[in-house]
Amino acid sequence: MGDGFDLIEIRLLERGLRATGMWPSDPYEEFISVLSEAIAREPDADKRSRLQHVMDAVADVGKGVASGVITEIVKRAAGIP
Repeated sequence: MGDGFDLIEIRLLERGLRATGMWPSDPYEEFISVLSEAIAREPDADKRSRLQHVMDAVADVGKGVASGVITEIVKRAAGIP
């Protein structure tokens, strides 16, 4: 009643997003899982092959590098600085 304050543009950071289940606990494993599902569902052999090449490339760069890249993509998409 006049003695409170309004909060505008409140955003959860990575820790809060993880706690609410809106951020994957392991971005690399989540990416690999989604990519595997996409490969399994893709009826076109050429597209399936391309997706498999992406998965192979991600595996080649390693979990640390891939996790960092995936995390940055998610942060930018969520508007997290």
